[in-house]
Amino acid sequence: MNKLCSAVCAALLVVPAVAMADDMGCNDVNFSAEVMAAFPKIKEACQAVTMKDGKAYVKLKAEVVAKDKDTLTVRMMDRDNKPLSEIVVAPGAEDMAEIQGKETKYKDIKKGQDLDVYLEHSRWGLYSSLNNSNMMKIVSRKEL
Repeated sequence: MNKLCSAVCAALLVVPAVAMADDMGCNDVNFSAEVMAAFPKIKEACQAVTMKDGKAYVKLKAEVVAKDKDTLTVRMMDRDNKPLSEIVVAPGAEDMAEIQGKETKYKDIKKGQDLDVYLEHSRWGLYSSLNNSNMMKIVSRKEL
């Protein structure tokens, strides 16, 4: 009986923590020094926060401004849809991007589309999808 009571009490303590994670917003994220140094305007760029495997990921909006055979140039946008930085990435041939929550091959992406991009709060690196464990290869970036 004592073990059952302990298990129930432990489960009740975990439920509020999980609920709090789901309610986490951009202002609640504690970004690492590495992330802040690489992307100083990350707090303005944060669109939403989602949890995966116990880690907080910030959802970002990236507008496609140029595309060629090997690279894609995107502007990272703030919550008011103003450009913050420009990043050139070199996606792999089979890499997928997320557009309005749907997986799309990079070869099918067009200029003017908005990509959903993710960043783990504790380390610098961009992901084109939460289903993709590979970080995007960043060729260059500049603040606007």
